[in-house]
Amino acid sequence: MSKVLILDCEDYEAVEDKIGMVFDTFPRQWKGKSVLLKPNMLNDRNLERGITTHPNVIKAVTKWLVDAGADVTVGDNPGAIGSGANERCAERTGIAGASLGHYRNISQEPLNIDMVLPCKVWE
Repeated sequence: MSKVLILDCEDYEAVEDKIGMVFDTFPRQWKGKSVLLKPNMLNDRNLERGITTHPNVIKAVTKWLVDAGADVTVGDNPGAIGSGANERCAERTGIAGASLGHYRNISQEPLNIDMVLPCKVWE
């Protein structure tokens, strides 16, 4: 049977409690796991435009995962171009600070993967 969780979150200040509810509803073993938290960091526009993931969401999820014992990396490869554009975008959107020191420029060392991994569906 599938589970669906619908939460009413009036503002991003209250998101931390809601994130905890999500992890409690869909429990997983996080201790010792490597987790990539990939925000939507399309460009460095202001938050009010709704283009990037809100930093409070990133902060709440990062904190929850770290507290659960996960090895967390927060990173994205935004559409920004030029030297330092990735880091600049992360700073301007607030994602770098919200990552609690876990932000990495994941576009610096790309890997080519020749195999297709099966998709696991969690029930």
